[in-house]
Amino acid sequence: MKKTNKYQLSQWEKTDRLMMEDFNGDNAKLEAALAGHDNALAKLTSGKADTATTNSLQTQINARATTAALNSLQTVVNGKVEIIVGKYAGDGKNSQSINLGFQPKALLVCRSDGWFSSASYSYGGIVAPGMDTTYNSRVSLTITSTGFNANNVSGGTGWGAYLNDNSQTYHYIAFK
Repeated sequence: MKKTNKYQLSQWEKTDRLMMEDFNGDNAKLEAALAGHDNALAKLTSGKADTATTNSLQTQINARATTAALNSLQTVVNGKVEIIVGKYAGDGKNSQSINLGFQPKALLVCRSDGWFSSASYSYGGIVAPGMDTTYNSRVSLTITSTGFNANNVSGGTGWGAYLNDNSQTYHYIAFK
């Protein structure tokens, strides 16, 4: 009698003699597999995320901001803050300087559709003075004494940071 490759379940041919032990053995394997599946589903409905999901979320959190940046924002929020909201059109060049007339205490930039990133591409971020958004060791967003610089950082096929793409409008929130 032949067996399946993955689970070694019986595969009868016309010439095989049917044995109760073969059926019972297959049923025991199926019972164990279904019980394992039920246990896995129970864990998912108990509010616990699987390891792959939590690792993915941690990677996203780590890519967003450093502790220093978050502390800087906390200082800004606790003090008097004026919020300036605006937008700019990407011009497709490697870098574009956006003049706000002041040095922001913090800045948040995203694409007009609200996206900050997708797959291996970055379209925005949060930044404070003395900090920059770095994508693969290349700076994509920096604060200047009069505003900020938005940069395109292409690393070849499959990744890049595009904060000055000529086909996009970008929105920003600047904290004065």
